[in-house]
Amino acid sequence: MRKIKVVLFLALLPLVTSAQWRIGVIGGAFFNYYEEDNHYLVDANNKPSSWWGPDLGISGYRSINEWQWLNSKLGVQVEMQYVEKNHITKALYNISVKDNKGHATISKYGVVNSYLQIPIMLNYSAGWKNIRAFVNAGGFGGLKLRGNNNKTEFGGVGGLGFECDIKEFTFQLEGRGYFGATNTIKTERQFKTPHYNTSVVIQAAVYYNF
Repeated sequence: MRKIKVVLFLALLPLVTSAQWRIGVIGGAFFNYYEEDNHYLVDANNKPSSWWGPDLGISGYRSINEWQWLNSKLGVQVEMQYVEKNHITKALYNISVKDNKGHATISKYGVVNSYLQIPIMLNYSAGWKNIRAFVNAGGFGGLKLRGNNNKTEFGGVGGLGFECDIKEFTFQLEGRGYFGATNTIKTERQFKTPHYNTSVVIQAAVYYNF
């Protein structure tokens, strides 16, 4: 049994050592679209709101397979990010006080919701030897750090971008979308409409290749 384990280890070792690994830092901007249940603000003509937030973190990549056709590669990419999925909301301040158009008084304020977020994605790239286009697709989970939202959030993620290899480094520029699949708030009994985050991200990354 011990000999079998040794043989399996020696057989799998080239797959591990020959795979391309890279680790890097990422940074960008989150543009979050947050749809609220505003049926009680009909006099305010309220609309869903959006707001920018930062995207900072680290990223790791491991190749799974490579093909000569278009220098294409398939790999797994995992990130750990600090993100802010912020929004601007409106609240009914005093229904008895009207503005000059006869609307009820409305209070606007920004809401900051920060998360520790982990996307896990398949990454496929193709192109020239040192310049390639790539696509990412997968899912993400988030743990709330700050804000009034629920403690966790889950959903899907996908993105498109370009990457360039210069010596031991890889530089990336990507546009990405996050689509929340879980209700972000503790829905009160009288307001049963769920709230979801949908985010568009512009992100840059620098990797060191091992």
